[in-house]
Amino acid sequence: MKTFKLVGLQIEDTAAIESSIIPLKDGLVINKEDGENSWLIEALISKEWLPFFNEHVAQPDTQLKVLVTISKPTNTPAQISASVKNVTELDESISVLLDGRLLARSV
Repeated sequence: MKTFKLVGLQIEDTAAIESSIIPLKDGLVINKEDGENSWLIEALISKEWLPFFNEHVAQPDTQLKVLVTISKPTNTPAQISASVKNVTELDESISVLLDGRLLARSV
């Protein structure tokens, strides 16, 4: 497995939010290196996003299209189809765990 710093997170094409950049407090992206293009994303974000992510954790079959930027903000975001696996409420923020697969880039 390889771990990277998450520097950008964006949710696209959802019913509640057309396309939203989610301000990060911190985050990690883990490439499982399992031959299946599986990735884990953990994002530490503001509590204002709690209702949105709680709605999606309650629907485990729902896939979100997310764009993640790793290591530095100038990198091209990776497109991942992910489901919300866990939402943990902390004192001043929430931790969201997403599990997904890397989508092929369109040229």
